[in-house]
Amino acid sequence: MGTCAKIRWAVYNRPSLLKPILADPCLNKTLTTRILHDLLPRRSSIEIECLGMLGESKNITQYRRYSKKELDKLSNKYKVHSISFDHSFISDTRDYCEHRISITGYRQLEGLFNILEGMKRDCTLNTRSGCHIHIDLKPTFKRVEHVLKNDDRYIFIIYEKLRDFMNEKLQTKTIENILGIYAGQYPSVCMTDHKDSQINIRPDYRSIEFRTAPMTFDYSLIVTWFIKLNKLLNEFEDSLDRTLPKGKS
Repeated sequence: MGTCAKIRWAVYNRPSLLKPILADPCLNKTLTTRILHDLLPRRSSIEIECLGMLGESKNITQYRRYSKKELDKLSNKYKVHSISFDHSFISDTRDYCEHRISITGYRQLEGLFNILEGMKRDCTLNTRSGCHIHIDLKPTFKRVEHVLKNDDRYIFIIYEKLRDFMNEKLQTKTIENILGIYAGQYPSVCMTDHKDSQINIRPDYRSIEFRTAPMTFDYSLIVTWFIKLNKLLNEFEDSLDRTLPKGKS
C-alpha cells in the first residue's frame, strides 16, 4: 500500500496511525498536512442520542451533570474541540441523553474515534431518531469579510444564497447520496432558524445543521459525512466568489 493510500485508510478507519505515517522523513509533510487540512477546513460536530453516558455504567439510573470545567477536562482528555451532554429534554431518568462531539481538523480525528469506541461500550443508540451534523459557517463569512465590511446587508444575502444552494442539493438528491435515504417526518427543505426541516441554517451560531443522518456510532461513516459536507460547503463558497461583487471576496 502506497503512502497516500495509507493516509486515506488511516483517516477513514484508524486515525491513530496518522502520526507515525506523517513522521516519515521522506514524506512531503507540508503538502500532506495541507491536503489533510483541506478535508476538514471547518469545525464539524455531531449529535448522537443514546441511553447511557460516555464513561458511565450502562446500568446508571440517573445521568451525571457535568460542570463547564469538567466538560473542558473531558474535551482535553480526548483532544477534541468539545464534548458535551444534553438531557434537558428528558422526562425520565432512563430517557435518552444527547452526546455532542465537535472537532476542528484532522488532528482531532483520533479523539472522535476514541469517543465513539467508548460510546459503543457505554451507550445504546436511540434507533428511532437520527444524528444531527453541524458544520461551522464562520470560515465562509471570513472568506467574504471584505464584502461584509462594505455592506453588512450581504450577511442576509449569503444566508439566502446558502438556503437556495442547499434546497437545490436536496432536490437533486445530493444530500440523500451523502447521508442516505431519510424516512422521517422532516420536510425536504432547507430553512433558516427552523428545526422543522431537513437542513437548518443557524444564524445565532453561524452554522448549518443537517438533520437526517441515520443514528450510528460508526466512525468511518461519520468522518465520511464530515468530509463530504465540508466539500459541499467548499462548492458553495466557490459559487459565492462568482456572484458577489468582483474584487471584494
